[in-house]
Amino acid sequence: MDRDLVNVVVLGLSFMFLFTSFQTGGFIQGPMIDSINEEYGFDNYGANTFISMCLIYFVLAVANWLAPAFVKYFGPKFSMIVSGLTYIIFIANFLYPRAWILYVVSIVVGFGAAIIWNAQGCYLTLCSNERTISRNSGLFWTLLQCSLLFGNIFVYVNFRNIDGKDIPQSTRIITYVVLSVVGSIGIMLMIFLREPNSRRQQQQQSRSIQEESKSVKIVESIEQSFSLMMTRQMAMLCITFWYTGIELSFFSGVYTTALGRTSQLDHTDGNAKKYVGLAGMLIGVGEIVGGLIFGILGSRTVRIKSRDPIVITGYFVHMVAFFLIFLNFPPDSTINSKPSEATYIEPSLTIALLCSFLLGFADSCYNTQIYSILGSLYADDSAPAFALFKFWQSMACACAFFYAPISNLYVQLLILVIFASLGSISFVMVEWRLRRDASMIESDHQN
Repeated sequence: MDRDLVNVVVLGLSFMFLFTSFQTGGFIQGPMIDSINEEYGFDNYGANTFISMCLIYFVLAVANWLAPAFVKYFGPKFSMIVSGLTYIIFIANFLYPRAWILYVVSIVVGFGAAIIWNAQGCYLTLCSNERTISRNSGLFWTLLQCSLLFGNIFVYVNFRNIDGKDIPQSTRIITYVVLSVVGSIGIMLMIFLREPNSRRQQQQQSRSIQEESKSVKIVESIEQSFSLMMTRQMAMLCITFWYTGIELSFFSGVYTTALGRTSQLDHTDGNAKKYVGLAGMLIGVGEIVGGLIFGILGSRTVRIKSRDPIVITGYFVHMVAFFLIFLNFPPDSTINSKPSEATYIEPSLTIALLCSFLLGFADSCYNTQIYSILGSLYADDSAPAFALFKFWQSMACACAFFYAPISNLYVQLLILVIFASLGSISFVMVEWRLRRDASMIESDHQN
């Protein structure tokens, strides 16, 4: 097997284990904190999952300006290992729940996330070329989203026999011990990543030798990021990045929290929290299916029809999901732990789980194509491009989590619809221009 392909597989597996821990923990964080507040009393704990998530993504957004310099100096492998440890610290904090600890480790993992995602994007690009970038990004994305599948299967099995409406302490401890161990396996796998066997790696090494000092690297990296953001193509893509951040906050925190609070979904004892794991699992299935269709098999799609049909598909799938959620969930399910407002239809678990799959599938449509287009446009120096992607995505995510506890579900769905439309149009315009420029270059060569 090709060395670069092996690297991509190991990279995907390491992130699969690490994010089996972190993403699963994120999906259950809302219902878990609601239960801890009941267990300890709100006055003694009083944490808010949306504040925690807002801190993570705000710090991630700000730290992204320095992350490319860190990755350039220390290398992507070392950067991923060190930053991966912050995820384990975050998961372990739920073994000893204190609100102030939760908020501190949220800030810490925000820094770690900025570094790990820049390092991952840089390493994946070094292992790819124009011919393999779609395959490799799709393969990585599919392995990453398996974390949602495996982690939430565990949560569903662990939660399904819960009596009452809250998650007991014993279940919480078992859950986070297992997630901490699984995440540690992912970090150990990163140790086996090898140097990419590509011309691009050699070129980047040559450039690194010529750089004079750490300070020069930091200044150059920040200047590159700001300069890149001023270009027309990147400015338009930033609108797409912003939308992916809003929808990320929605399916990773808001939706599962609302589902766990909608007691009408369970007709036995009114405990919808036990279905959060199942919903997360189906989000993962949607991500995996999308990654397989549009990522691993995407090189053929890109050759024939380009990337825009995939993004347009994701747009319409999101519209269907948002409409069904609008009908199926109480509007106050995002702001009240015990929602009381009426829904347009009788809340249906089947519809809720279908929406979970649709949210995951549509998200993969956007993300696989963003990885692909950034790898194509900025192949020679990808770190600043991926830094901008994570900056705008994370800033949007932080903003969405900031207004999540004070905005009802209908307001949040309206915001999603508006930015889905703007983000999709922007991506398609960039893709069309890229295709037109490529055709002109090919025509000039033929002449």
